[in-house]
Amino acid sequence: PAPPRRAWPAAMSEHKIDAHDTATVNTTRTPWFRVPASVTAKHFPFKPETLVEISADDRIDHAFHKLVASNVLSAPVYDEKAKQYLGFFDVTDVLSLHFGMKLMLSCIPEEGEEAESFEEGESDSGELTAHGKVASLFGANAASRPAGTSWQPVDENTPLMDVLRLLSGSARRVPVVSSETGRVVKIISQSAVVSEVYASVTKATHLPEEFKLTPRQTGIGMKKVMTVRDSTPVKTAFQLMVKEDVSAVGVVDEEDKIFSCVSTKDIRLMPSIDRTAMDGRALLNHSTREYIALARRASEVSGKSHAPVAVVGLDTPLLTVIGKLAATKMHRIFLIDQQNKAVGVISVSDIISLLMQQALAATAPPAKKA
Repeated sequence: PAPPRRAWPAAMSEHKIDAHDTATVNTTRTPWFRVPASVTAKHFPFKPETLVEISADDRIDHAFHKLVASNVLSAPVYDEKAKQYLGFFDVTDVLSLHFGMKLMLSCIPEEGEEAESFEEGESDSGELTAHGKVASLFGANAASRPAGTSWQPVDENTPLMDVLRLLSGSARRVPVVSSETGRVVKIISQSAVVSEVYASVTKATHLPEEFKLTPRQTGIGMKKVMTVRDSTPVKTAFQLMVKEDVSAVGVVDEEDKIFSCVSTKDIRLMPSIDRTAMDGRALLNHSTREYIALARRASEVSGKSHAPVAVVGLDTPLLTVIGKLAATKMHRIFLIDQQNKAVGVISVSDIISLLMQQALAATAPPAKKA
């Protein structure tokens, strides 16, 4: 028989006709996240026109501007001479570099005074510069690159379940490479998977039990929350992201109540920042509250999303959490207590890991009695 056209609806369809699953739909042992072996990476929906590549010979600053202009956070880097991919170039690469702040400012039109000119090439000490090649971020410097940028390619016939295992580990996105051309044909990201999961499960006749579970029951997201005060310079927020190797930090008011967040996704909005509203100050010297206001205005002008901070309580069902992530296209959602204070944060990675654990626990053979 012909393979299914779309991965998640097809998987959901097979799930609903499985007699064992139907009989156990009201138990936490429902292996909903088990995708049929017939569903492969080529079945996962993807818009080819959204695929962006970076050349290994591109300058770092040019590659960064390409990401911003293309409205993407990451892109594969191809070495034309070696005929191979080096890995992903990510906006977090820029933040982790000593000239990252200047490079961010260079995206703002007419921000010449604050975005000072960069030196050409690399210094004698081997220190990376904005005019250096993207290739210089790899090789000897690869060990110092941010987590989540690992290169773990699969081909189009790889079972989607194997892709999900990669995404439940260290990979934030998985490149799918054509076995014929050796070039990337699509990228499957954690966020895309969460959106597909939500779209499919809301169409299901029966809601799998794992989607009724709450953070209080599972412990998902119960971790230290990185935050800054709304009066803190936004530069400090970005520096904290680099130090803690996270893609966002929460912003709290004087009562420590969650107010908003600053994330790497905001960098895409910088070309649309209204310079006339900056009062002659460098953008990164504004407070986080002022910066967020500027970013929201830029979002309205550019049409690029800048959703308000997403929050849920400890007793919120997982389906609601996933729904909010899908609707806002955010990569994380903050857990709050009754005083609106952040007590945890759930990432798209946490969602995939939890669903994968549920699936593996459900399908594991029973332990043998001693």
